[in-house]
Amino acid sequence: MNEQPWRFVYAERGKGHYDDILSVLMPGNALWACNAPLLIAVFAKKYFSDGTTNLHAWHDVGAACMSLLLQGVSLGIYGHQMGGFDREKAKLVFGNSDDYDIVSIMALGYPGEADALEEPFKTRETTPRVRRTPELFAFTSFEQL
Repeated sequence: MNEQPWRFVYAERGKGHYDDILSVLMPGNALWACNAPLLIAVFAKKYFSDGTTNLHAWHDVGAACMSLLLQGVSLGIYGHQMGGFDREKAKLVFGNSDDYDIVSIMALGYPGEADALEEPFKTRETTPRVRRTPELFAFTSFEQL
């Protein structure tokens, strides 16, 4: 069933639903995301067209978001996905549909200079990233989970 359950509602800063999307972000995200030229509300369609539940919808949406972000990077556009938003407020602002889950909010834009950022964002941007090592998430047996 290739129904592609991802849905993107996007808005440019100062146009369309930009302020609506911005309004559901947690304050820490809204502080910097308000500078992004494009915000996207990302949704997953929960059901197939035959009415059965799509148990893989969020996975498929994640893959679609990764594809969008990778294409953006190839064009010099960077993105940041955020799970820090008020889900209940989002239901009110975007409409409370039983057919869709809101998965994330994405900000897209061109990178700026880290020195132009205020704290704590400047430190976050310039501090080296620390990632989990593969042995913490990749295993050779089910017993290791």
